[in-house]
Order: sequence, then C-alpha cells, then structure tokens
Amino acid sequence: MDKLNNLYNILLEQLHLYEEFMNIEEEKYNVILADDVARLDEIVAEEQVFFLKSRGLDQKREHLLKDMGMTGKTLKEVIECIDDANKDRFSDMHRKIFNVLHTFKEKNNQCQDLVQIRLHRAQAMIRKLDESKAQSKLYFKDGNSDEIDVNKMNFISKKI
Repeated sequence: MDKLNNLYNILLEQLHLYEEFMNIEEEKYNVILADDVARLDEIVAEEQVFFLKSRGLDQKREHLLKDMGMTGKTLKEVIECIDDANKDRFSDMHRKIFNVLHTFKEKNNQCQDLVQIRLHRAQAMIRKLDESKAQSKLYFKDGNSDEIDVNKMNFISKKI
C-alpha cells in the first residue's frame, strides 16, 4: 500500500509539473504571436528545466514500478493490477494526466504551426530582398546607371 501511495504522489507531482508546463506553452504561443524573440529564448530555457524535471519524475516512477514488479507497464496496465479500493483514484489521475498532456500537445502543435508561418514569411522577405538587390540600379547625376550593392549601403549611421 505504501508503494501505491508513493506512486500516486509521483503521478501527482507529474500532473502539477505538466500543468505548469502547459502555462508556459500558453505563454510561448502569445510570445510567438507578439514576435518577442528575447522572451521566446527565455521560455525555451525554461522548457529545458521542465524536461529535466519530467525526466527525473519518470525515472522515479519507473524505479518504483520496478520495485512493485510492474516494470514496463503503462499506467492503464497498473490500474488493472491494483485493488478496487485504489482503482478510482488512479483512474482519475490517469484521466487528468491524459487531458493535460492532450491539451499541451494541441497547444504545442499550434506553436509549431505559428513558427512555421513566421519562418515562411521571413523566407519570403529574404527572397524579395534578394530579388530587389538583383534588380536595383543606381542612377548618377549624369544619367548613367550602375548596380547597387545593398550590403554596402548605410541605412543606419555608423556612429550608432
């Protein structure tokens, strides 16, 4: 019974971690929309911490399952093996974890789609710049034209 309580507590920790991670994913989506690259970098660093914590909890859970003689079993399979008194709380935990991970996956897919759209737009702008660079002509006072080297043009003062 003590091992079941420990397993439940690990699952509860995982649930709370996933809920926090979901909040970060929501913020990431809004940051991508706002084009806040600096904050996006911070969020990516925060995600790495969540991944490490998640992996640590997974290892704890796997070790405990090994001690219980249930190595390699999924949570659903574990629920089938436990007594009826604990099935409801573990089934409820399974449902909560499944729901938060499903919601997280959907938000993560939205973030990926948004990043792909932004990347496509950036690539289109780069293509347009390359095309305009190739077609640019500089006209001098005498009416003669010459190619412009956009890379040598100073749009911003060098004093800045």
